[in-house]
Amino acid sequence: MIGSWQVGSSVNDFTREILERIGIKDFYHVARQISYKDYAEFDYILGFDFYHMQELGNAAETLKSPAKILLLGQFNPNPIDKIVQDPICGTRSDFEKCYDQISI
Repeated sequence: MIGSWQVGSSVNDFTREILERIGIKDFYHVARQISYKDYAEFDYILGFDFYHMQELGNAAETLKSPAKILLLGQFNPNPIDKIVQDPICGTRSDFEKCYDQISI
């Protein structure tokens, strides 16, 4: 299963700055790990990269989940690239690139 090292964390400072810049100021978020219940509850589960896709897909297959496992980057009509790199250990620029990739 995908690692749980961010579980319980609030929004990263760079993410908060981007959200506030685009007008999203009143939000609350705490990271959580995907659960087996999610595979039954959601129609779509999105992954950032091929590692996520493999892990999510394996779990969906094991659970015989009807959820569709999709690559988030495939929805951007003009993607920088379809693989969204997790910016968590990166710079402000990495977070900006991530935002550009996932916003339409």
